[in-house]
Amino acid sequence: MAYAKKTDTTATKVENKESTVDNENALLKQQIEEMKAQMALMSQMITNQQPKVEKQSDPNKRIEFINLTHGTLVLRGSRIHEIVGQFNKRDFSENEAQLILNNSHNAVVNGLVYITDADFVKENNLSTVYESLLNDNDLKTILNQNANKVIEIYQNCNESQRKIILDMVENQQLNTQDVDANILMKLSELSKKDLMRIGKYDEE
Repeated sequence: MAYAKKTDTTATKVENKESTVDNENALLKQQIEEMKAQMALMSQMITNQQPKVEKQSDPNKRIEFINLTHGTLVLRGSRIHEIVGQFNKRDFSENEAQLILNNSHNAVVNGLVYITDADFVKENNLSTVYESLLNDNDLKTILNQNANKVIEIYQNCNESQRKIILDMVENQQLNTQDVDANILMKLSELSKKDLMRIGKYDEE
C-alpha cells in the first residue's frame, strides 16, 4: 500500500510569514520616503510663497554728503548736483542718495565724497570700504599732526585721498599758511612733487 509524502506545512507557514513581514517593511519604508519628499516639497512651496520684504525708503529721511575735494564736486543722481568747496555738504532724500550712489559710485568708494549716515552706508555694503577712508574730521586735522603721523596716514590712503591731502598742502602754501617743513619734505619725497617750492617757499 502506497502512502502520500507528508509535507512540512509548519516551515512553509513560517517562510510565508517572514516574506509578508519583509514586504510590509519595504512598503512602509517606501511610504515614509514618499512622505518625507512631500513634506520637503511643501516646505519649499511655503517658503517661496512668503512675500519678500523690501526696505521702503523714508520720504522724510535726508542723507548727508560732504565734499572732501578742494574744488567743486559733481554728483549725478536723477540730475546733476554740485557741492562747491571742500567740507561743504548737501543732504538728499534717501531715493536721490541711492541714485547718486549708483551713478557716482567711484566718487563714493574713492573717498571724494563722504556719506555721514552710518545706516545708509551699512545697507549699501560700504562698511568695509569706509574702514579705510578718511572722513572730513580726519582731513581737517591731518596737517596739525606731527610729520610721522601725516606720512603714516598718507601711505595708508588710496590714490584719490592722497591727492586730496596734497591739494590741501598746496592750498595752505599758496595762502601763506604755515605747514611743517618736515611734512613738506617727506610728502615731496613720496609724491615726487616739490612741495617746498610752492607759494611762499617759491621765493628766492
